[in-house]
Amino acid sequence: MSLEELADKSVVWEAAVKKLLKSFAAIGAAIGAVLMPLIMWWPFNGDTEPQETVVIENWGYSPQCSQLFNTINWGWSEEQWSKWETIRKDMRC
Repeated sequence: MSLEELADKSVVWEAAVKKLLKSFAAIGAAIGAVLMPLIMWWPFNGDTEPQETVVIENWGYSPQCSQLFNTINWGWSEEQWSKWETIRKDMRC
């Protein structure tokens, strides 16, 4: 086998490998294009109820949350802050 024959075969193999890689990339893109909408729209947890919001549209927080935020004292201890945070989470503010 001469050097020229080897070079010709390597060029043919290179072209074949490039075609295979392009084919695999096209197959992967097609599979991704099919699976992504299915994954995006699939109801994983079944929780379709709307979440309760505390922020009133165009008005801000509810009156209870506003009163809670008005009680903030920046001199509180860590324990007082943790109790306030617990109340805030319970009220969903």
